[in-house]
Amino acid sequence: MIFQSEEVPDDWLKGHVTLIPKTVEPLTSAEYRPISVGNILYRLVMKLVATRLRPFLKKVVSQEQNAFLKGRSIADNIILVKEILHSFSQKNFKQHAFLLKADINKAFDKLDWSFLKLAMQHLNVPTKIINIMMSSYARARITIHINGRGDGFMSPTQGLRQGCPMSPYVFIISMEVLSRLLQKAMSGGVIRGVKVAHTSPQVTHVVYADDLVLMGDVNATEVQVFTNLLEKFGKASGLSINPHKSGLWFSKPCTMIEIQQVQGAWNAARIEAEERYLGVMISQKGDIKRSGVMLLEKIKSKLTGWKSNMLSHAGRMVLIKSVLMSMPVYAMALEMLPKGILKDINRLLAKFFWGKVGHDRYMSFVSWEKVCKPYEKGGLGVKDLEKFGEALFLKVVWALMADEDKPWVKICKSKYYPMVGFWRAKNTGGCSKMWGQVVKMRDFFTNHVEWRLENGKKVNALSQPWFQNWSVREQATPADRKLKVISLLDGSTGDWKMQELSQLFQPNQIHSIIGGTNKPNVNSEDDDRMVWLKTKNGRYVVKEGYKELTCGHSQFRSVQNVNWQIVWKWKGISPKVKIFLWRLLHKGLPLGVNMHARFTNYSPMCQRCQQENEYEMHCLFFCNTSRQVWFGSPLGIRVHELSLDIATTITQIMGAMDEEGNSLFANTLWELWKERNKNVIEHLPFKPQDVLQRVKTLGVYNQANVVAVQQRANERMVHEKYEFDAQGWQVVMDGSWDTSNLAGGAYVVYNKGCVHSTGLIAFQVQDPFHAEAMTMQEAVNYMNVNLNLPRATRIQFFSDCLNLVEAVNQRENTDLPSWRAKHVVTDLIKQLEERNEGMTVHHVQREAVSQAHGLANIARRRRLTYQGAPHMALNQEVRISTGLDEQFFQRVQEAPP
Repeated sequence: MIFQSEEVPDDWLKGHVTLIPKTVEPLTSAEYRPISVGNILYRLVMKLVATRLRPFLKKVVSQEQNAFLKGRSIADNIILVKEILHSFSQKNFKQHAFLLKADINKAFDKLDWSFLKLAMQHLNVPTKIINIMMSSYARARITIHINGRGDGFMSPTQGLRQGCPMSPYVFIISMEVLSRLLQKAMSGGVIRGVKVAHTSPQVTHVVYADDLVLMGDVNATEVQVFTNLLEKFGKASGLSINPHKSGLWFSKPCTMIEIQQVQGAWNAARIEAEERYLGVMISQKGDIKRSGVMLLEKIKSKLTGWKSNMLSHAGRMVLIKSVLMSMPVYAMALEMLPKGILKDINRLLAKFFWGKVGHDRYMSFVSWEKVCKPYEKGGLGVKDLEKFGEALFLKVVWALMADEDKPWVKICKSKYYPMVGFWRAKNTGGCSKMWGQVVKMRDFFTNHVEWRLENGKKVNALSQPWFQNWSVREQATPADRKLKVISLLDGSTGDWKMQELSQLFQPNQIHSIIGGTNKPNVNSEDDDRMVWLKTKNGRYVVKEGYKELTCGHSQFRSVQNVNWQIVWKWKGISPKVKIFLWRLLHKGLPLGVNMHARFTNYSPMCQRCQQENEYEMHCLFFCNTSRQVWFGSPLGIRVHELSLDIATTITQIMGAMDEEGNSLFANTLWELWKERNKNVIEHLPFKPQDVLQRVKTLGVYNQANVVAVQQRANERMVHEKYEFDAQGWQVVMDGSWDTSNLAGGAYVVYNKGCVHSTGLIAFQVQDPFHAEAMTMQEAVNYMNVNLNLPRATRIQFFSDCLNLVEAVNQRENTDLPSWRAKHVVTDLIKQLEERNEGMTVHHVQREAVSQAHGLANIARRRRLTYQGAPHMALNQEVRISTGLDEQFFQRVQEAPP
């Protein structure tokens, strides 16, 4: 309705503005930030508009703007600025240049609406979106709450709502005007910008939302051009620079006279020490220790406000993972922090987990190394900060190695390896610390990446990995540096030139090249791309990188003789009980023997029975008070038959019971431990009946939670039944895949509502998306070739693979969940385009393709490939597996096995 009328209802446009103080004791209106609380329906509409606009903006917004768009990152700006400041500090940098960190004054509050409309029209934003936005702004009504009260509504005349989903995208449209003004001035030779190396691009500015950085020559003419452009932009848009919050850096060759002239023109102070940019401390010295110290202080201040003794170990672990572990991520994604800082952070996390904050000593019953193991190997899944930092930083290495089209990548390439390949580049004197870390971490990718050749025009045959036995070639002539893979193929036949191969590679390498599948197509229009072999989509992912870094490391090996899956998999056991079991299996409870090992004056004797030393099995099973609980438990555990080893006992008992029994067993251990603590610490009498009653209550509560969660999950499931068109052709398809890389596909063809034929195919692929794509390709080929229907025939294809349906319908083959399926998707797009509107692809839920799913499972298990009516020998299995009715078999005919 709204997208048709192009207007949002008036009631939805009313907003309540709340003033949030920026300082501890605000004294002026400038020290408050106005946040708009809008109607939820209005926010939903704006979210829809933003979702529709986002893909369009990525195509029209220049590379200098890195905010809010897919594939762009805040790190892109930070790395670029840091590399330029590093060049400024070098003696061999000859340009007299400045860098201005500019703050836009009240950016969201002063944007002019008429300017915004012109900017959207200039960028060819869809008219409907422009009308919806301008109508919403013109008819908006707001009330300002002061001391909790709002007094009447007013109509704003400028500015954007802070908190509206659409506001960030609207703002970057406005800033794009400034970007294009600066680009035009640079292309016209009016301004030069900064050029850090002979082959590097000229950079005049970078933007992240309203954070603007300008850079150029210090000569008076160029500075005047910058100020004139900003003044022109400010008059049109309402946006202006706040000189009091802006700062200037200068390159080493700049004279004091030049510095003073630029400072006078911008009316901004010179930054000679460290400065915060986008939340990161930057300086021309590039010292990262200061950033680590600030991060450490930030974590300490966060912990100061938390009372760890008021939380269970499970609650503390939630805070560690969701809050504390996220704090270093931003800094570590840009450069690796010093190991000393990481050790201090680990010490703070461990102290909080074991119940102490501040300078108090704490007792760690399980080492932090064990806490950082994965769940399945006896840990709690906390990331090891050193390895996690390396995994995060590898994204920077990946961007350089994959030669991504980003300004900072081009700058690093021109600074550090302009004449050699990435793999041969060295860390020589005068390089930035970031580049030194890149060279150090580069070897991680040696055996994990490969260039996938499309046309072979991008990949250098000697300096980039593109076949299995590839290795770095240390010495190369200038001609070798320009040698592309495509030049090793015969342009007419597409065959390898054996003579050239024999001159460049070893025999075993030639065998890998000829016998491999990575061969360019001389007629292809697609570019070569780097793929990481550990992920389906071929892109580096931090999660998988962390797994690779920790794989095989002694720190991450599993604790022996314990099946940790039995602790974590049961839903009926609460998180705090699971962590109690984890501590128990690691012998990490403050029992008598464990305390005696740390404090010799502490008695190891059980304080309940005074008969034996208090170790795990005695405390929870063999002590007379514990025996009474087990005797009254419905589990029927015979205590006298149990092993003396706690890990063996728990593994055997929990491995032999179902979910309900395991929940009862774990809760009994937990309540026994609590009752023991009451008796030993609070000196209260041990009451077995109370333990049994609490176990029963806890079991009912946990089971009720499990049932409630399951009911909510069932309510969210959408059961879609598709009614097939009785007048046309429909093809329902599905793929089946297992971890052994065996796959099967099946499709069922309907004509006028009745089953016409079916197809089964068996193949080997390495991921489920590829299996789905292969199945769709077989179905399309069958309809195009085997049935040979007229081109005007309307054919509908139905699949439950949403990613595949979207890729085909959007004609997009570059950002797929599986890089291995690219050629298949490309072929599908080509076939569908040839049929114009005759063939359409639709997404349906799993229930709508259940028959094809059952057939695909049969094809995978029995390795069957077949087209036509199902073979009679399959009928019984097909009926059972798919639930097909008699209608499906009405056209079944005998066919040879």
